Amino acid sequence: MVLMLAGMIEFGSKSRISGCNTLKLVTTCIYQWSRNLQYLGWFLVLLGISFIGRSGLALLHAIIGIVLFRFCITRIEEAHLERTFKEKYISCKKVTPRYIGISKRKPTRNA
Repeated sequence: MVLMLAGMIEFGSKSRISGCNTLKLVTTCIYQWSRNLQYLGWFLVLLGISFIGRSGLALLHAIIGIVLFRFCITRIEEAHLERTFKEKYISCKKVTPRYIGISKRKPTRNA
């Protein structure tokens, strides 16, 4: 839940979270480590619920949901972002991991 909330806060507006405001690509703060931060948070919530509830069926549903999101929703969303932000998003994909990891961005120096 913390990852999802952090991502929503960094987006800064409901219109940007819903995809209505596409004026700016968010690549700062926590989005330096994950392009799909809110999805990662949701996946962890689903897995956590299935483990806490000790439910194999819930775990199966969580895994199916994660796979569907990964191969359906993310693919559609990334195509939209490439059309909207073009080279800027393509560059972002090259340096920012999909779910979590260390950014390949070169550190900037403050002069």
